[in-house]
Amino acid sequence: MRQLGRLPGTVRYTTQGVGRVRRSSRKLSPELTRPFTPPPSFMNHILDEKRLFATATLALADVKETSKALGVTINDLVLAMSSGALRKLSLKYDGKADHPLLASVPMSFDFSPDRISGNRFSGVLVALPVDVADTAERVQRPRR
Repeated sequence: MRQLGRLPGTVRYTTQGVGRVRRSSRKLSPELTRPFTPPPSFMNHILDEKRLFATATLALADVKETSKALGVTINDLVLAMSSGALRKLSLKYDGKADHPLLASVPMSFDFSPDRISGNRFSGVLVALPVDVADTAERVQRPRR
């Protein structure tokens, strides 16, 4: 019976989500809305024991200060840093970085101020501007 009581909220949530997708799809370039076939890349190969993993630690206070100074969000900075790292790797291993890369980025769709527990996450496709050489422009690009 509780599940039936949740049905109207689920239908409303789904309808709102469809509306968000329709609005956001108007912002995508036609190039990114075609059926996706990944380009040949250093990333598209079989994983083996030689694959390396690296991390870096940044002070949150520094990240917040930088985001405020540049007028972008922390998420924008994360996407820009990821784009810069992927650009560097693409240039090193593929010899080129001439097109954006699509990334599935987790995003919360639970905007309720009354939420006590649980999350509503989904993946959103984002074009990472690895083709942009200028760092300042790369930071601003995800906002568009």
